[in-house]
Amino acid sequence: MRETRAMFARILFSTDFSASADSAFRVVKRLKAAGAQEVILLHGQDEQAMKHRSPEQLAEFDRTDAERLEKLCKTMSLFGMQVRPVLRHGNPIKKTLATAGEMEVSLIALRSHSRSAVREMLAGSTFEKRSKT
Repeated sequence: MRETRAMFARILFSTDFSASADSAFRVVKRLKAAGAQEVILLHGQDEQAMKHRSPEQLAEFDRTDAERLEKLCKTMSLFGMQVRPVLRHGNPIKKTLATAGEMEVSLIALRSHSRSAVREMLAGSTFEKRSKT
């Protein structure tokens, strides 16, 4: 049981604030019983998608996303876990992996939007997308 609890000790939850991310968030906030002690809430702003935005628009996106992360933090703290918001710019996948390494997380939680739930559980949606090309 100790190994299982350690697996959930520090969770990185990467969100894009979508409905499917909200579904994943509902699962993550209940992981206290499994040993979760800390949750790092990450939003990676995709620089590729933002490259044609003005500095003012980028600042507004940052402000809005920081507020969204804080709201999620408040909700998560009600479940008795330490929470840390992180907002990064760049490729969301690369930023998620880099953040996981920097913060020595034990588990990465991601949203699901794939149609093949079994395949995704086994390999992940990014792998599934790449395997179709």
